[in-house]
Amino acid sequence: MSHIVIPVKYHLKLKIAIHTMIFVIYILGFFLYQSKVRELKNIKHQKDTEFLTMQINNTILAGRIVDYYHGENRIVKYRTVLEAIIAIDKYLPQFFKSGKYTKKDMLAIAMIESDFGIHKDGAAGEKGLYQILDWKTYSVTIDGINDPYNINCNTYMALRVLKDKTNLHKDKKKSIIAYNGLIYDAEGDLSERYWYKFKKCRDILENF
Repeated sequence: MSHIVIPVKYHLKLKIAIHTMIFVIYILGFFLYQSKVRELKNIKHQKDTEFLTMQINNTILAGRIVDYYHGENRIVKYRTVLEAIIAIDKYLPQFFKSGKYTKKDMLAIAMIESDFGIHKDGAAGEKGLYQILDWKTYSVTIDGINDPYNINCNTYMALRVLKDKTNLHKDKKKSIIAYNGLIYDAEGDLSERYWYKFKKCRDILENF
């Protein structure tokens, strides 16, 4: 059986070529790694900046809402309003990724339902910030807490209710009215009273 004999000088060239290729791959990998690190740092910096901006905007918005109520000679706790805003930021995207409803939409509903009275009880058994009526059905445990008066739990439940109404009615206006309950007059026309309340609160928030 014959063997192919490679001269020594070609052995050296082959080794040099292999080592050169390894070195080039190493250098390319190093620069790609550094590029990825910089990219991730930039993304983190951007997210940190966006989060900080959102926090600042939330504190300003909460302050303006409290000032509005004080101007109406009504007392609302700043901490309650801020926690309500933070809860909306946390849970709204989980239910409405398309942006169908906004932070101020939810705040407007909170204004109508309880004026940020987190311990408010309604005449029909509604509870908390968003006056959840069927709170046993929509009950949720968050961070070990299952309490309809808890801001996070109540906000989550409100969004579940609104999601169900939206899936049923599709139309935003009718869904918001349905959150409070669909009421028809003697002629069979849908009452839009709740919608007008919503628009009024929404306009107030838009002016902040």
